[in-house]
Amino acid sequence: MRRMLAERSKELLARYRRGDAAGEDCPQKNALETASSLGCETVAVPLLGGGLAMYPERPCADVMVRALRDYRRGFPDSAVKVVWLVGRMENELDALEAALDAAPELRAARDDSPNATALPT
Repeated sequence: MRRMLAERSKELLARYRRGDAAGEDCPQKNALETASSLGCETVAVPLLGGGLAMYPERPCADVMVRALRDYRRGFPDSAVKVVWLVGRMENELDALEAALDAAPELRAARDDSPNATALPT
């Protein structure tokens, strides 16, 4: 099962890195849609892809930020207003910061806690 999940993560990350649109099977998009349907205004999302898939943190962070940008454009009336990207380790936080630096239109606020950055959606 872990191997299957790792392969699936790699496929999704490769699709985003090529610039393909998020499909209906995009976990982050589906999670945000579900949160919105439940009326959630704030959600937290961990850095995805670097664990089981063993994908480098920076490409994972870039993909997550792009997925958030796509979601924001595709669902402007979403109930979700803030998405916290969460990293557990310094290298994950550095990757998220660098990805957000490349997408300043998404950065709304920065929390002083060492493991979170807020994004408007």
